[in-house]
Amino acid sequence: MAKPQTKQLLAHCLNGKYFGMMPNLFKDPNKTIVRDTFVPHLRLSYNPLKYYLSKLQLWKLRWTWDRDFRQDAFLEHTKELAVKLTDIVKLRDNAKTADDFYTSNVTFQMASEATKLPHECCADLMRFRPRDIQKALPVNVEMYNIYGLRYAVVDVAMVGLRDVASSETQSDLESMKRALIHMDSRFEEQLYKPDHPMPQVFVELFLRFRRNYSKPQLMSAEEQIDEHNRWIVTKYKICKFHVFTAPPL
Repeated sequence: MAKPQTKQLLAHCLNGKYFGMMPNLFKDPNKTIVRDTFVPHLRLSYNPLKYYLSKLQLWKLRWTWDRDFRQDAFLEHTKELAVKLTDIVKLRDNAKTADDFYTSNVTFQMASEATKLPHECCADLMRFRPRDIQKALPVNVEMYNIYGLRYAVVDVAMVGLRDVASSETQSDLESMKRALIHMDSRFEEQLYKPDHPMPQVFVELFLRFRRNYSKPQLMSAEEQIDEHNRWIVTKYKICKFHVFTAPPL
């Protein structure tokens, strides 16, 4: 396992918000480099009863509040939002990720989650694409109706896997290689061996989504301006982060 390296605090500006990328001085078994190991079969282990209750609640949401709701389309949308947030975590392409699909609390949560990674360079490995988020499951669904104010809250667990070798551009590949070498110099020999498989980056995420289904007269002026009244992220957590380095062929 690579040892965290103490470095000077790096301040990054993101739309006027600053993330302090402090080095992680405490080892977390859920965020590690796993050497000479093939990636295990990806699976999400959650209570089956809670899973099926969540499916029933989503069915109820569709037939009582939102006839246009489709679970498959919703889960694909959650993957896209998760990828946007990982773009923000690694502080890349700021102009493209600027949006209002998450609350101000999530900004702090993303900064906090980034500091828990094994090394500050791990953030640059968060280069996931929607197709890399291989599983997304609703694990809890709540429908609140309080004095006419109606909110749907959906918790979604996701697992993603990104092969470092599957980069669209050479610059993207080189950036990931530099981040790995910065984490641990032993990566350098492996990354430039043509017969050695590239590392794979695994992540497990937990996101909470909320949508306002209240009648227009009960919404705030800001919510009424947003014509789509879309789903927004209210919680973001990196549950697991592993870099798997496969044994030599």
